[in-house]
Parts: sequence; C-alpha cells; structure tokens
Amino acid sequence: MQTEVTLYAEAVAGLLADNTMSKDCLTAISDEASAEIPFGVMVCNGTSELGVKLLNTSAAAMATELRGVTVFGHSFDKPNELGDTGLKPKTAFNILSKGRIYVQVEEAVAIGDDVRVRAVAAGAEVKGAFRATADGTDCVDISAFARWIRGAEEDGFAVLEIDMTNAALAVADA
Repeated sequence: MQTEVTLYAEAVAGLLADNTMSKDCLTAISDEASAEIPFGVMVCNGTSELGVKLLNTSAAAMATELRGVTVFGHSFDKPNELGDTGLKPKTAFNILSKGRIYVQVEEAVAIGDDVRVRAVAAGAEVKGAFRATADGTDCVDISAFARWIRGAEEDGFAVLEIDMTNAALAVADA
C-alpha cells in the first residue's frame, strides 16, 4: 500500500516551454573566467564572437548588452562542462533569443506584470535572474520585448516569452 506521495517540480530553469510556438536558439560559449552560468538566466555579450557572460556591471551598462536566456540541457559532462551551479567557462550551450522558456523568479509574478532582469547581484541574488518589480537601480526592464505567459510564486517557475530582436528597447531601472 502506498503511504507517501512525492511531488516533483513541473519544470526546471531554462526548460523550453510551449512546443506549439517557434523558437530561435543560438549557440554561445561561456567567456567567464571562473564563474558558472546557471540555466534560465539572461546573459550578455562576452568578448569573443559567440561569447556570453553573466550580467556583471550596472543595469545602465547591461541594458545594451543583453543577448538571451540560457537553455537547459542534459548533454553536459560533469565535472568538465557542468559544475555545481551551472555551465563552466569555455562550455558551448544554447541561448534562447525568441520563444518561451521556464525561468525561476525572485518574487511572485503574474501575467501582465512587468519583466525585469537582475544586472547587479548581492548576497543570494543571481545575476540574470527574473522578477517583476524594480529593485533600486539593480535591474533592467525588458517589458518592451518580454512578457509573462504563466505566473509563479516566489522561487517558482514562470513561463517567459521573449523576443531579443527588440532588445534595444531595454531600459535600466533608475
């Protein structure tokens, strides 16, 4: 007789969502020196042609550098390509430039809320993480080219629709 039920998460950060919609993914390579890049976060331009990095300076500086959201994958070799918190430097992976993706949110979000991405992280905050409200001057408002398709509670998995074609419309929180 079954005495316990285990509930599993319905998604993971970076999992592509909604197979009925077309998606555009690009190949990227981590240009980080030592930091790992988690799945489901926004990354910015790196130093090489395919290179990307974690958002790493002020929101104002990052608003023009946004590149896409890291896509979850099963094919990474641990410990060479995948570390404890994400993808290691020099690892090749996909980033979503257009489509729908599951992202873990810092706070509760709902359909119709603004979409922001964290550029400046302190403490337990994650660079490139998503939220709805401003946090001082630490975030970039990407509502002009991103929207919530499915909301989530704090630390839950929301579905984000994004079109990086319009990334130039990003605005740093002031």
